[in-house]
Amino acid sequence: MKNGKLQVALIGCGMIGHGHAEGIARDGRAEIAAVVYGKNRTAAEDFAKKYSIPFVTNDYREVIARGGIDVAIVATPSAYHAEATIAFANAGVHVLCEKPLDVEIGKMPAMIDAAEKNNVLLGCVFPNRTREDLIRAKKIIDSGELGRMLMVEFQYRGYRSHSYYNSSGWKGTKAGDGGGCLINQGSHGIDALVFLAGGVKSVCAVCDTMARKIDVEDAACALLEFDSGAHGTLMGTTLSHFPETNSECERIRIEFECGTVVYADGKTMLYKSLSDDELKVEEICLTDKIESFGANPEDMDMAAHYAIVSNFIDGVLDGKELIAPARDARRAVDLVLSIYESAEKRAWVDVPKFHM
Repeated sequence: MKNGKLQVALIGCGMIGHGHAEGIARDGRAEIAAVVYGKNRTAAEDFAKKYSIPFVTNDYREVIARGGIDVAIVATPSAYHAEATIAFANAGVHVLCEKPLDVEIGKMPAMIDAAEKNNVLLGCVFPNRTREDLIRAKKIIDSGELGRMLMVEFQYRGYRSHSYYNSSGWKGTKAGDGGGCLINQGSHGIDALVFLAGGVKSVCAVCDTMARKIDVEDAACALLEFDSGAHGTLMGTTLSHFPETNSECERIRIEFECGTVVYADGKTMLYKSLSDDELKVEEICLTDKIESFGANPEDMDMAAHYAIVSNFIDGVLDGKELIAPARDARRAVDLVLSIYESAEKRAWVDVPKFHM
C-alpha cells in the first residue's frame, strides 16, 4: 500500500490492458505503479503517460525486484500467463489473470499451488459471471426446481478477419494463443456454460482451420457428456457473418424436465413448465437491462471487466469471495483442452477432474 492505495503491476498494455487501467481508475482504491510491455516501448510509454504510471519495463522480474507491489494483473498473450503468475505469487503478490488461466493443463496446478502456498489470491477474468441474469439462472438451476438437466446446447459465433490475425505476431498461433476460436474468443462463453450447466465428463470433437491462414482452429464442434448425465453439443467459430449478439457472441440453451433456460440475444429467459401433459409454459425474463454487442474485439462489455477488477480489490482488502477463483476458472480451460485432445485423437476423451 502507498498513499492508502494498493500498488498494482500491469503485465501487458495492449487493448485489454486499457480496460484494466480504466477499471482501476474507476474503482479508486488502487493505482498502477508499474507496467510491463512486450515489444513496443513507445506504445508502453504512451500508455504509462495516459494513466500516470511511474515505471515502465519489458521485464516483470524488474518489478518484482523493486518490491512494493500488492497486486499483479497478468494481461499477456495466453501462453505466457503461468510464468508471470507463478513468479508474482512466489513473491507474495496477489494475481488477477486474464482468461484463460493458461493454455496447458500441466501449468494450471502450478499456478494454483504457488498462490495457495504463499497465501495470495489468484483470480481469473470471466466477466459473464457478473451478469445478474446468469446469476439468477444459476440459482434457479441449483435449486432443483426445474428438475433434471437433459440437454445442453452451446454456440459461439464470432468474426475475426485476416487483418485481425495479421495485426500481431502471436494472434492465431499455437505458441502465443494456445488455440483458436474456443480457448481464445470462445472461452468466456464456455466458462458461462460450465457456470450454469456444471462439469463435463467426456467429449468427442472435431476442430479445423477452414478459412484463415492461422495454425489454430477457426471452427470446432463437440459432443458433450455432463457429470449430471445430461447430453450436449458445442460449436464455435470466428467465421460467422451473422455473429451472436450477446456480449461475447455466445448462445446457451439448457433443457430440463420442467423448463428451459436460454441465454441469447442480450438476455436470459426462463421458460417454466406449467403442465405435465401439454406444452404450456410461463415465460420469464431474468434480465433487467437487455444489451447487445457486436463481434469486434473492441466491442465488449467493459463494465463487466471493471466489476471483476473491483471484486478482486474487494478480495484483497476485505476478504470478499472472488467471482472467478482460479480453481473454478480452470474448468473452462480443462474442457477446451480436452476438446483439442479429442479432435487430435479422433476419439472420446475424459475431462480432467480436480479438487475444487
